[in-house]
Amino acid sequence: MTNTVTTVHPRVVVHTHTVTVTAESQTTPTSTASTESGGEGQSYNGNGGKSLGTITVDKESTLEWTNDGSVFQVYTSEGVPVNSQAHSGTTVLEAGAYKSFQVNAVGNWTIKIVPK
Repeated sequence: MTNTVTTVHPRVVVHTHTVTVTAESQTTPTSTASTESGGEGQSYNGNGGKSLGTITVDKESTLEWTNDGSVFQVYTSEGVPVNSQAHSGTTVLEAGAYKSFQVNAVGNWTIKIVPK
């Protein structure tokens, strides 16, 4: 009697699928701060969201803002002074320190804090 053994060698097939994704350009939020003549005002600008830290307002002032995008918001630990879809506006800032001053915006924006 003869025994026959059949050996099957598995065949491994590897298929490689390469996907290339092009990321959209993302802008890094930027801001600048400057003090206007005589230390009387403050100006900031940027693109997108940005934390400005603590902003001190020595006396009652007007916050003037512009934005070329669809949303402009300012948050502070003391409340929300601006939440708008307009491209510009003003609001009153009482004297004091505004902690965690955060801008949330789509597009380029400017802020001026002008004492009354």
